[in-house]
Amino acid sequence: MSLPKVALDRLVQPARKILDREVGWLQPNVPISRAAWITGVEQAGLDGNVVAIDGEVEALAKAYESGNPTALRRAALRLANRISEIQFDMRALSVFQPSREADIIGTEKKIRDLARGAIDRATLNPVDIEPLAQELILAQTGLTSVSIEFADDISRAVFGIERDLLSNPDGTLSPSRLMGHFYGRAGELQRIVSSIFHAFADSSPGIHDGVMPVWTLASCRQPLTVMRSALFVREEIERAFAEDPQSASSILRTYKFRVDRSKANHAGIIRTQQAQRNVTTEAEDAELSLDLYRRVVEGQFRPWAWTLLQLRGRQGSRLPELSTLRDQLIADGNRVMRLAADAILPTVRNAAAHEDFEWDEALGQIRVGENVTTLQEMEKATTQAYEFMVGCELAINACRAANRELVEAMDSEDPVEGSRAINLGVAVNMFGSNGLQVRSHRFDRGVFRVELEEWPTDRINPGLQALVSGAAALRQAQRFQIIITGHELPVVDLSRESLDANFPVWRQAIAHFYAMPTSTFLPVNIAVRLGVEGREQAALSATRLALGDALDALALLQSDDKKHLKKAWSHIKVRLALIEHAFRVGREIGEFDNISEVEESHTRLGRIYREISKSPRDISMTFMGDLVRGLERKWEALGPVPVLPSVDETLV
Repeated sequence: MSLPKVALDRLVQPARKILDREVGWLQPNVPISRAAWITGVEQAGLDGNVVAIDGEVEALAKAYESGNPTALRRAALRLANRISEIQFDMRALSVFQPSREADIIGTEKKIRDLARGAIDRATLNPVDIEPLAQELILAQTGLTSVSIEFADDISRAVFGIERDLLSNPDGTLSPSRLMGHFYGRAGELQRIVSSIFHAFADSSPGIHDGVMPVWTLASCRQPLTVMRSALFVREEIERAFAEDPQSASSILRTYKFRVDRSKANHAGIIRTQQAQRNVTTEAEDAELSLDLYRRVVEGQFRPWAWTLLQLRGRQGSRLPELSTLRDQLIADGNRVMRLAADAILPTVRNAAAHEDFEWDEALGQIRVGENVTTLQEMEKATTQAYEFMVGCELAINACRAANRELVEAMDSEDPVEGSRAINLGVAVNMFGSNGLQVRSHRFDRGVFRVELEEWPTDRINPGLQALVSGAAALRQAQRFQIIITGHELPVVDLSRESLDANFPVWRQAIAHFYAMPTSTFLPVNIAVRLGVEGREQAALSATRLALGDALDALALLQSDDKKHLKKAWSHIKVRLALIEHAFRVGREIGEFDNISEVEESHTRLGRIYREISKSPRDISMTFMGDLVRGLERKWEALGPVPVLPSVDETLV
């Protein structure tokens, strides 16, 4: 090229500026399997013995030889822009633990060194880029080195628990079972969720919203697809909401209102996957694979793809058909959107929609008219569609955790009863967070039924708490049942009324206590007892439980330490108020008004509460002692009784 060096430098200056941009690396906190990591490296074009930017470097050399300044400038920019794409992908992969040992940062530096060398050579600098290319090949090979350590069990690597212990009957991960394993250690589980989210975001959702996104990220099969979409979608949501909060929140609300349909679709995906395990012919496998593809692309991928197009300015009130959606994704111009379009295979989609397909046994392919596709191509597209959606879900959870205004805007038009699918998940998870392992659950025709593996005595009240809180979440349910594995009949079968009646008592307890006192769930305890005990016996049993809780609180008065007694005084007063409230609500549920033992005991409780509510200087400890001893005699006369006779006959 005849241009002087200074002119050549000016031509490639825009490309050099691009190459000077630094990468904002992420935290390598996310475990991943060897197979998934290798797939991610291959997706980024960094595998094998081929230089990742070989084509662009060669094109730059040819542009220089052509003597065309415009061609040189364009080739340099294409090389720099290709480096930017690779940097984006490498940054996305840097969230995974193997990236540190694989030295992904060092590999990125070598790619840039080669690109700079190629540009320098095109501007009359005597640079030998062959050694740089060889160094890059060595670095790329090192990305998938056999010496890198990977997790054999992703569940154990993330949560410290074997995968089999966390499975639903259908083989999917159960958030409720996971929470059950972390009973009493919720802070530890929250730290795990936060660690994964903080690898790529500033904020983390709570346990209930964060557990499944964490699992789907760590267990993904196409990690680059997931993290590309997660990073891109988070930026798009933040940008769109900052520019026009009203429009963005309206678009995201529409996405949110599709959640119930999406959850139902996901259940169909699980059923199809289960059926695939039992196929006996390739033709059967092909048909089920088509059904799986349709469900994933229609129910999981399409709503998110359309939401993103709208956030980026695309107009329209209805979800477009897949062929139109594919065209719109390609036309958008953004690389992530263009890559997402690859998940839509028009031939396969049409076959699934119109059942106009056949399995060509000779070719081992699905034939639609003159077109064919392989099961491998369909499986790859299905995985890509699903994991694009996984990344989108990671992004929206991160955005909601970081921006309270976004949450309020998205939730501002929620129906009173909320989303059935979301509420059902919360209700099931309440049992896990209260230390109970859910074996299965069902919600049909207003009846919410949970099967527990066991319900030990020391978790009777946590189980009742799960019922009360679950009923508050799942407003669509009118009846609640609990069955224990091995039992034919439910041990709990309640209408909503008694659970709703207990809710204010629970809220009162939450406001004052970390650990719920026994009487907190006395109303629902009474409602359960009425199903197995006569009304009078249920009344006497509940009375003993209330008096026992009161005596437990009053035992704090026995301290000789005046400072301790002063601190305990407020606690006793608040706790007695809770017991009185719970007893009163329980009496209303059980209609115990005409049972003398109940009325007398309630009167005794009220007398003690009024006495302890006085100023300490006005209280006669002798008189208080007499009241407490009278209460104790009444408690002894009423017992012992089972905590909850339908569940456990252990007497207290």
